[in-house]
Amino acid sequence: MSLILSKPKNIECPSEEQLRSYYKDNCGEIGYMFVKNGKVIIHKGFYRFCDFYKDFLENYSKNIPIVIHFRTEYATTGRTTYSDQPYVVANNVDEGNCYIASCDVAFVHNGYISKLSSYTTSISDSLLFGVEYLSLIATGKEWHNDRKNVELVNKLIGDYNTMAIMSSDERIELLGRFYFKDGVSYSKEV
Repeated sequence: MSLILSKPKNIECPSEEQLRSYYKDNCGEIGYMFVKNGKVIIHKGFYRFCDFYKDFLENYSKNIPIVIHFRTEYATTGRTTYSDQPYVVANNVDEGNCYIASCDVAFVHNGYISKLSSYTTSISDSLLFGVEYLSLIATGKEWHNDRKNVELVNKLIGDYNTMAIMSSDERIELLGRFYFKDGVSYSKEV
């Protein structure tokens, strides 16, 4: 299973060595999101650790929240432009799948979501969930202030799924079971 790493504001990120080991354990694609100037910024599609880490260092600061997604190669039907995460919360697939984006709300997901009306093997279930459901629920940077929205998303993703939703107000909602180590949250034990 892929790995979600969530680092809140004012917490140190794991070391280069630790990040490299997470990549080796998952060995697919790396993408990440962070908040800058009141927007969630997405960078994704890194298939080599050195490319990811160079880009990451250009944007990293202890003072900003960051979510990193290490996708396992076998987590989807193969490398497609629709399987790299994070995704923008948007009402269509192309807007949701931007490789470098600036938005109010974005997310990463691990697991399998079966409650989709338009499932296809060429587009990730995570991306489709964002289009079919999150675009109706997470409709602005303060969507999480109504806790019923968060509870609804948690019910919709179901058991055995994890999700991190980042808003431009620097809030990260963690849904599903996460493990905590040195102030950082992980979607599985590391």
